[in-house]
Amino acid sequence: MGVGYYDINTDNSPEVKKEYRANAYSLLADYSFSKRFDAYAAAMLMSYSGTGLEKHAPTLAYSNNAMYGVGLRFKF
Repeated sequence: MGVGYYDINTDNSPEVKKEYRANAYSLLADYSFSKRFDAYAAAMLMSYSGTGLEKHAPTLAYSNNAMYGVGLRFKF
């Protein structure tokens, strides 16, 4: 099991400066069926805020987006 929080620093970007803030939250779960075979599921939510978003991102993408993944893994 893994949990993460990421505060993406946009202060050093000359194009963006401090006009927006980006945060990400992630969760990963892994279940072992045996020594060589496991399954996993993961999710990450990105959250954006700030006045400069309209200049740097498409309108539909600048508030939130999410990524999901699931899989089976066999270790050789």
